[in-house]
Amino acid sequence: MRKRRDEPVSPWEALHAKGLDRVASELSARVVGQPVATSAVATGLVQAVVELSFEDETAATHRPRATFLFAGPTGVGKTETAKALAKSVFGREDHLVRFDMAEFQSDVSFTRLVGSPPGYVGYAEGGQLTEALKRQPCSVLLFDEVEKAHPRLFDLFLHVIDDGRATDGRGNTVDFSQALVIFTSNLGSASVFTDGAVPTYEALATRVQAEIERVFVDELNRPELYGRLAPKVVVFDALRPPVIPRLCAVLLGRLSDNAGRRFGVRLRFDADEIAIATGGGPSAPSSRCTCSAPSSTGCSTTPAYVTSSCSCRGSRPGSPSTNGRRRASPYRTDLEPEVGVEPTTSALQERRSGQLSYPGGCNRCP
Repeated sequence: MRKRRDEPVSPWEALHAKGLDRVASELSARVVGQPVATSAVATGLVQAVVELSFEDETAATHRPRATFLFAGPTGVGKTETAKALAKSVFGREDHLVRFDMAEFQSDVSFTRLVGSPPGYVGYAEGGQLTEALKRQPCSVLLFDEVEKAHPRLFDLFLHVIDDGRATDGRGNTVDFSQALVIFTSNLGSASVFTDGAVPTYEALATRVQAEIERVFVDELNRPELYGRLAPKVVVFDALRPPVIPRLCAVLLGRLSDNAGRRFGVRLRFDADEIAIATGGGPSAPSSRCTCSAPSSTGCSTTPAYVTSSCSCRGSRPGSPSTNGRRRASPYRTDLEPEVGVEPTTSALQERRSGQLSYPGGCNRCP
């Protein structure tokens, strides 16, 4: 039976029409350096769209479309993957609903998620989880560091994974059948780098999965929850040296796009400095600044924590001269962008006269 033109199309149906290969390429482009993880997530999306399982159709359609446990070191792209899924599957990143389980360790954590029963404080407000899903059934639910949750929440998670529903404080049933459920964990990542060397991905994945099993089965005493999550574990790799320049390029590209949208300017970045900051080796002499300032004064507008690359050879106070070569300072926490095209002629004249300066530049240069 064909749908009417005015009948809304499910995001999952739209995802099938859009093409899962395209979603997989979007994930790979956004989450840098995680080919195994993004491939596993893309495979999970195929199963979510097809809804094929060993159980009958009725039981399968009540469960969440997909459930994942993202594991691995911190800062490697687990949350970024969840954001990318919200964008690719549901069209916007605000379809991501995130809960930090470190904030749900007390006895009242359960009522915070599903709502208080009648006669208790907070009954009228409802639960954070259930109310968010009522407003937006098609969501990515992210539970960060699931092992830190209160033990009572493990029963809730088990019920959601098995039945795809939960009962709020008012007695209403909340449906999870259109949602993506993602748990994250950093278990096992601390012991991976104890010897100072980064292990292979296979060794890292083995250690992480073993630690997850040990904690859920032995410490938390929840083998049934581990049994549900074990087939859904996706281990993220550590950030390796070849990946860091690519990741840096992606982040700087976003920064440049944001500057263009907000201020109408174009940012240029010093490739030599990026190479040094990302471990790419020594830089070549830079020609960014061509002023003839005396070596005793240096560039007056260069920040103190940035070593100057102009011919004046000014450097950070207390450090030796770098002879015009860029050097990454230990005080830097980010890369200083060069300013590209000034929006007006008056701004260019002000910069030449020394009345207007830009970070990382020199107001003696045109």
